[in-house]
Amino acid sequence: HGTNTTDSSHSERENTTYTKWSSNLLLACDFLGTILSQRREFVRLPSHLLATILSRVSTVLVSPTIDGVKVIDTRLFGRICNLVSVSLKHYQGPIYGCVPSFFNALRSLMG
Repeated sequence: HGTNTTDSSHSERENTTYTKWSSNLLLACDFLGTILSQRREFVRLPSHLLATILSRVSTVLVSPTIDGVKVIDTRLFGRICNLVSVSLKHYQGPIYGCVPSFFNALRSLMG
């Protein structure tokens, strides 16, 4: 019985950590989406910074597991899709400088 209690509390801790992590990422994605969707004259984003953002998107989409089941918040997935589409719409030039990161983010969205 001691093992079940430990497993249960460990699972609850993982779920709480994931919930906190997910809410922070939602906030960050909303912020980046708002900034990136503004006119390019407002925010000039060089390709190396766009590559960094897109590479981080790929790592976020590596889903954590809770009780052996991969989990991704659908709201977070939607926000990341928005970031990728906004970057394609407003930053076509800089994307040419970071094609591998862009396609890696797209591949992560599909997997």
